[in-house]
Amino acid sequence: MSHRHELLALLASAAFLTTLATPVSANTPAFPQLTGKVTGLPGGNRIEVDGHTYTVVSGTEATEHIKSLHIGDVVGLKLEGPTAGHSSNVVKIDAHPAH
Repeated sequence: MSHRHELLALLASAAFLTTLATPVSANTPAFPQLTGKVTGLPGGNRIEVDGHTYTVVSGTEATEHIKSLHIGDVVGLKLEGPTAGHSSNVVKIDAHPAH
């Protein structure tokens, strides 16, 4: 086998191994998920979870769900921004049973 064929075989093997190491995007949630305890409901379009306040996006499932929440409820938030950023907005709220 020539050096060129050996190099091509090596590159093909490396490319194949790289695809095995790439995470599958199907296992990645579409929105960041945050779970915590409701610590405040400072207004109709905001929710405070574990001391952090998030804005609820108007017209989403979260808009209706926030009306039935109480301080101390455990919830899961689906956000359309990073979980640590000020641009994080809530698009969905899932209630979780209290432990």
